[in-house]
Amino acid sequence: MKITKLFMATSILVVSIPSLKAQETNIDINLNIKHSVGGVSDFGRERHITLHSAINEPDWVGEQEKMDYLINELDVYFGRDNGAATFHFQHTPVDPNIANYPHMDSIAIQGEYWKEIYDELGSDILQYESKASEMIMGTNPHPTYPTLKWDTNGLTTSDPKWQPKNVETSADWVVEYLDKYFAKNQTENGQPLPKYWEVINEPDMLMMTGEFMVTSQEKLWEYHNLIAEGIKNRLGDKAPLIGGMTWGLHDFHRPDGISRYRTGHYDQWLDQANIDIFREMSQTAFEDSRENEWYQWDVMWKGFIDTAGENMDFYAVHIYDWPIWNGNGPTIRSGGHTEAMLDMMEWYDVKKFGTRKPVVISEYGAVTNYIDQEGLDPARRDWENLKPFSHMMMQFLERPDYIIKTMPFTPVKAEWGNHVNENGEVTKRYPYTMMDKDASGEWQWSEFIKWYELWADVKGTRIDTKSEDLDIQVDAYVDGNTTYLILNNLERNEKQLSLNFFGQNNNTIENVRVKHLHLDGNTPTLSDTTMDTPPDTVTIGDEATMILAYNFTSPVQVNETSDEYKYYGESLSGSDGSTPHRVTIPSGALTANINNVAIPEKGEAMLRLCGAYFWTHVSTQDDRNIITINGFPLEFNSDWRGEDPQRNIYFGVLEIPVPLQYLRENNVITSTLLNTNTYTNVSLQVWDMSITPGRSGDATLGINDTISQNVSIYPNPANQTINFNGIEPNTSIVIYDYAGRKLMEKQTEDTTTSINISHMNAGVYLVKIGDFLTKQLIIK
Repeated sequence: MKITKLFMATSILVVSIPSLKAQETNIDINLNIKHSVGGVSDFGRERHITLHSAINEPDWVGEQEKMDYLINELDVYFGRDNGAATFHFQHTPVDPNIANYPHMDSIAIQGEYWKEIYDELGSDILQYESKASEMIMGTNPHPTYPTLKWDTNGLTTSDPKWQPKNVETSADWVVEYLDKYFAKNQTENGQPLPKYWEVINEPDMLMMTGEFMVTSQEKLWEYHNLIAEGIKNRLGDKAPLIGGMTWGLHDFHRPDGISRYRTGHYDQWLDQANIDIFREMSQTAFEDSRENEWYQWDVMWKGFIDTAGENMDFYAVHIYDWPIWNGNGPTIRSGGHTEAMLDMMEWYDVKKFGTRKPVVISEYGAVTNYIDQEGLDPARRDWENLKPFSHMMMQFLERPDYIIKTMPFTPVKAEWGNHVNENGEVTKRYPYTMMDKDASGEWQWSEFIKWYELWADVKGTRIDTKSEDLDIQVDAYVDGNTTYLILNNLERNEKQLSLNFFGQNNNTIENVRVKHLHLDGNTPTLSDTTMDTPPDTVTIGDEATMILAYNFTSPVQVNETSDEYKYYGESLSGSDGSTPHRVTIPSGALTANINNVAIPEKGEAMLRLCGAYFWTHVSTQDDRNIITINGFPLEFNSDWRGEDPQRNIYFGVLEIPVPLQYLRENNVITSTLLNTNTYTNVSLQVWDMSITPGRSGDATLGINDTISQNVSIYPNPANQTINFNGIEPNTSIVIYDYAGRKLMEKQTEDTTTSINISHMNAGVYLVKIGDFLTKQLIIK
């Protein structure tokens, strides 16, 4: 979101002021430059255009036509199944000789039975098996984990009913299940092993609550380690990748978001033997820290990485917007909040282990009690999910070497989530599904299908793109004669976009197909038009997504490169790198270091400052907000990804362009922002390009160009007097120190003037001339 712009320039950097015509946002597309991140440059439909379903899921019974349309025509991939393992655990009998322990021989027998059932699915289902080669599987908390819930779903359905009493028992079952229920190679019968195994799904939403899951953070971490070690020891190189933590809470800077019972809460209903079991499962060192700021990071995520991260092959992450579309108080994590989550995890993983583990986003979308209410228009409710499906995925696509799998939360029918009365009648329909029943009781697509229709066909090699507004996300891919340009609007108002192509090499565009997913009244609408003449500008709806498929006469030649790298700053806690690695600064200057940067001859760079900021002061223009790198002030235009967070504290990332000539191998960054702000980490993105990319602003000569060409300051460095030449009369000159304090101000009367600086200490200062130009002054 951009409130207003503050343009700063030094004698090296000149920044143009947009003309009034600049209500249009410039979008630049370099058709000939391949954009790679960590060597990855493909779109990856199998990684991102995925469905929260499996091919053998009962929801597909009687829906062959819909299944074929979604999987074949729209080219969608199956993605996740947590229900099967839970179902099979429920039917596992107890060992007759060991209390509360699964009968291992029965698991082997049942495994062979279910392998045969899978092979008998028939060609109409198994034809899709190639679309399920990267499945995510795992378990829900009840009853596989020892939640100790003493009724209903806390127990198995086998006779007699039983439940595990410790994490070792649950881990033993999971290892046996993966070994006995799946084919380990193509010659074996049965369902193939999943590619990813998530240890447990969203335990934080149930832990020590009325949902009755008796556990501590420490036991969950121990469980992850037991699962990882057991599966890898048993299956060796055939083992799926093991990961966690799938927390349902996503606000790293906040206290625990859920009220939880303390250890001993259940003692009043238990005998001594069970008191010992319950206390063993729930004893924790963190009981008194749940109200602390940053608990969700310090304990829930960082604690997990510290304790179990070494044994994980990936981290499993869920991210949801919590929208309220006709009121105040939403929590929107699309945009800057998601950037901050991912940057914090990535930075700390590198700090802890010297490298980073990949991330699997196994659920994302929108979910709140608000949109669970009865009586809301289902189509309008679905729009709240369709928005983050594209908003967030555009962010995930920026990290193709780090985020290796993403999954919008799109279960098929999900009748398991319905609220029913004692007569089995549905009183409240589960609101997040691919299908719903119409008035006649027939299953029909929900509005979710439009997201898959929008993204159908997109594939190819990623090419260089750039938007001058962080709220307009842009990406593009070349596939033979076709270029797919993807535009997404994070703002709640429509935007005019100017499309600027470079590197076309006289290749003629034959036609353009334009898909636009937007809200029309209360109805999500996917328009689909084809035009013979490519548009110079387009209007994208508020919070909408547009995909333009340009069909060229000849294959698009992608023969230049842009290789993206990321450099991680040193710990902000000091040279010893002590935890928590963040610093809170009240109206002062942060100093940070990013070292060992390889500076390309051609390319671009972006500074990233991650933290929790006092939003109203960071988001508005103020000359005292100053960010520098190696002594050079940077343009800080109060822009961030996404809408007004409607909170005092903005958890996000400030993304600030850096001219290459400002970079050094070892870089010093200073950030002076008003009020109290907490910084967690800094990093630097660098694009190493084989040619200079086409940028629409390069040919623009604005007011600031004229000012910078005419204004001179001399001598510089100085120790007595500084002189100004070429300044308009009645222009203000203000001198600041690098902490942002105003030291001196003067109003000019002529085109030349002088200022006595003999009383000032030696150092580096900023001189602001008028509203648009800032220069660096060195006093010796």
